Amino acid sequence: MLGGQGVTMEAVADALAMTPRTLQRRLQEEGTRFAQLRDQVRHQHACQALREPGCDMQALALELGFSDTANFYHAFKRWQGCAPGQYRRQFG
Repeated sequence: MLGGQGVTMEAVADALAMTPRTLQRRLQEEGTRFAQLRDQVRHQHACQALREPGCDMQALALELGFSDTANFYHAFKRWQGCAPGQYRRQFG
């Protein structure tokens, strides 16, 4: 799961062999936050997936860690400035 329970600051810090606080500090030194990076990855993955024919938006929303499709729609519109379906039609 890309954005869900498995992708937490704690899990990433553990994979990098550091504490969550150290990861948070290092990200702050770079001028970013964990949530920003996670959303960037989700956004990029969503855009790539929506360009593929037959992409199931409900499955994509769950894969990205959203509790439901409506939350995914709102996030995608915030990221991209248009609805996922509208974005998909540009590439269909």
